[in-house]
Amino acid sequence: MTKRELYIGTITGVAGNFVYALIEALGEKWDGLWVFLKNVITAQIPLWYFLVVVATACLIVFLMLRGKKKQPAFLMHTEEEYMGYKFQWVWKLNEETGHYEMNDFWPICPQCGLQLRVDQYDPIDAYHCTNGHYVELDRMLSLKRDLLHKLQRDNNEYASIIDYPDL
Repeated sequence: MTKRELYIGTITGVAGNFVYALIEALGEKWDGLWVFLKNVITAQIPLWYFLVVVATACLIVFLMLRGKKKQPAFLMHTEEEYMGYKFQWVWKLNEETGHYEMNDFWPICPQCGLQLRVDQYDPIDAYHCTNGHYVELDRMLSLKRDLLHKLQRDNNEYASIIDYPDL
């Protein structure tokens, strides 16, 4: 459970208890919507009720605004065409390190658009798609390595929060 989830859970619990206590306190006066509104407007609510509501509302607004951090620009960059081949990947946030990791870094078949993968049981050392197209393993590893270096240079400003895969 993250800190944000813990904060929201705590606030929700406090707000729920407050609403329950308020409804219980006004329960006998709940004869209808208009009577309820009249009672709310004219009721003498203890100051601490009012302060709890205002403090809770301020805390909720603060947590919502704080939680909407601007995402780094590189997160939108999930594919690249390089040397005639298209590569795709997914960025994943590692909660422990706070770094973004590049996952599922795969080349795409230039002939059919399917993902190229290494088949460990195939006698040919190559990346294959399910349609039988292939690219030599050494060539593809060299392209992947070159592209990773290019991405590291392009995203140098985010170097402290990105972990690239080892090839």
